[in-house]
Amino acid sequence: MKTSLLQIRLTSEEKEKITVLSSQSSFISVSGYVRACALNEPIGSRFDRGAIFELIKINADISRLGNLLRLSLKDNNKYNIEQLKLIERNLLVASEKIKSMVAS
Repeated sequence: MKTSLLQIRLTSEEKEKITVLSSQSSFISVSGYVRACALNEPIGSRFDRGAIFELIKINADISRLGNLLRLSLKDNNKYNIEQLKLIERNLLVASEKIKSMVAS
């Protein structure tokens, strides 16, 4: 159980920076964040790296589909209506994936 208290003096800018960094970390409290920093413990992030990687892959897929769509508009004879509809469906699916990941 934590019973000892340590007080430090900070400038308002330092306090603000520590508060912001703490809110971006996996720690619930500023004191937990400062304690981990002082004891040279690992500082985790609130961001899910797997979700970020998944969003990067989805973004790449959307870029490829967008390029295909751009090419199809540039050269109408290159893609038929079924292919354009497939591209549109794929863009909608990717968009829904992103919305669901951002919402959770």
